[in-house]
Amino acid sequence: MVELEVACIWKGPNELGENPNWNWREKALYWVDINGQKFQRLDPDHPSTQLSDGKCDRRGRYWCGSIDMNLRDPLGALSRLDTDLSCTKMAEGVVVSNGLGWSPNNKVLYYANSRGNTVYAFDFDIETGEIENRRDFISTENILGRVVGATVDAEGCYWAAHIDGWEVARYDPQGQRM
Repeated sequence: MVELEVACIWKGPNELGENPNWNWREKALYWVDINGQKFQRLDPDHPSTQLSDGKCDRRGRYWCGSIDMNLRDPLGALSRLDTDLSCTKMAEGVVVSNGLGWSPNNKVLYYANSRGNTVYAFDFDIETGEIENRRDFISTENILGRVVGATVDAEGCYWAAHIDGWEVARYDPQGQRM
C-alpha cells in the first residue's frame, strides 16, 4: 500500500467549502463556499490569491479577476469562463482586480487594478470574447479612493465606486470625470 502525505497548503476563511475542482489548464483549484456565498480559486504557485470582482458579458461568458490577499504583489489576473466551461487567463499583473464593465456597443471592456490606481480599457470582441490593446483609462493616483466596483450606463459612461473616497463618480467614454 502506498502511503500519502497530506498537507494543508492554504487556511482560507471559508464557512463551508465544497465541491473542489482542479483546472489542469490553469493549474488552479476552484470551489464554492456555500455559506459564505463565494466562488473561490486557489493557485498553488500563489496561495495568497483568491477570486474578486466578476460579471457576465452579453454573450454569457463569466469574467472574474483575482487578487493578492496580501494587497502588495501583482499576482492577480483576469480570467474568462466560456459557455463550454473552458477557462482562459486574459490579463495578468494586477494586485486587486475590480471594476469590470463593457461599453454599450460591446467594443470596450473596462477593468480596474484597484491597488495599482488604474482602470484599464481594452478593445473587446463580443463574438470571440478576445481583448487586446490594453491602455490606461482612469488613474486614481491623485484622488482619494480607489475603484472597487463599477458599471457602464447607456451613454457609455463608467460609474465607479471609490473605496476610501466614499463616493461614486461618473467618467465619460474618454475617462474624464464628469
